Amino acid sequence: MEFILLQTLKLSVFMVGRWISGMAVTDRQELVIVDLRAAYLVDAASGRLIRVVGGSGRGGTAGRLAEPIGAATAADGRLVFSDRVDQTAKLYSSRGQHVRTVTGLGLTNVGGVAVDRSRGDVYVAGSDCHGVAVVRGAAASGTGRSNMVVDVEYLSDFRHPYSVAVNSMTGDVIVGDDHTQTVYDITFYLFIVSGLSGVTKQKSEN
Repeated sequence: MEFILLQTLKLSVFMVGRWISGMAVTDRQELVIVDLRAAYLVDAASGRLIRVVGGSGRGGTAGRLAEPIGAATAADGRLVFSDRVDQTAKLYSSRGQHVRTVTGLGLTNVGGVAVDRSRGDVYVAGSDCHGVAVVRGAAASGTGRSNMVVDVEYLSDFRHPYSVAVNSMTGDVIVGDDHTQTVYDITFYLFIVSGLSGVTKQKSEN
């Protein structure tokens, strides 16, 4: 397979010495980039910084991103980030306003985050817990700022799941395990029925 380099973007103006830990693309063809200190919305054509999302660095302020490590986008344009400091998923509007924080994931050392855009389900990898948390409908259109009781499910039996994605065509969940150097392509409902996942459920306030 041959790859063709279409464009190189220079991000050094606002990301000097930073490590890119996660990326996503919006429906407007904007790049969402996180670097463990902040999240950036970037024009994909020019590399121009549009805005910083969620503040920058550790501050303890509600809605602030402390150590964002993963990024994803929801069907309605909202931005979703996994935050390694407080082990949460944080949702922002397409203009960068904080919408809600999903807590009680039961994870440690969170990694990547993904969204099933057809259902609004949010997936967060928890590498030290050997599993991926699934929060049903957390990013569905119409979910607002108020706290609500959610179901948290877990896909488990991984060694060290660090990255996660959702195939928008099939709904399959893709999990990358950086200890076993393995990528798992999971048809979710078959995965549960087969008994391979060790899925458990718990109620959580978020």
